[in-house]
Amino acid sequence: MHEHDRPTRNDGGCAEGSSQPDRGADVSRYEPEPLTITVNPTASGRITLALVGSCDYETAGELRQAADEALAELPVGGCLTVDLTGVDNTDSSALSALIWIMRCTETDQVNLHLAGVSDHLQGILRITGLDAHFADALSSPEQHHAAETTAGATTRTNGA
Repeated sequence: MHEHDRPTRNDGGCAEGSSQPDRGADVSRYEPEPLTITVNPTASGRITLALVGSCDYETAGELRQAADEALAELPVGGCLTVDLTGVDNTDSSALSALIWIMRCTETDQVNLHLAGVSDHLQGILRITGLDAHFADALSSPEQHHAAETTAGATTRTNGA
């Protein structure tokens, strides 16, 4: 059977003659919040990327770009914190971006810290075995500069 010959489902999402309800017609669509990334540099060789909104297929590239720009500013031994407290949705693209950031920080000899990781994302990291790879990033030495100033912060929003 060729790919174009595969059977398809009808518009309702159930095979014709099925006793299951038509779930496709009245389902509300989830509209994720656009991703906003606030860059908080400090004078002590630390930069925090504070994310708010949805980090997914549509926006993960923006996270990579912001991290790449931040890493260009950080000295060896500096610290990049990705604060996920305001993230309301993640998918595999977000996970891929975090892995990419981890590899870049290792290459650039910059410390990585992930703050505000949701229980959902922690579960995904655990199930995939990535929690071991992110162990240092998930630790919170000194609560990872929680009291640092946000002077000089800049914000970017998806599509802006």
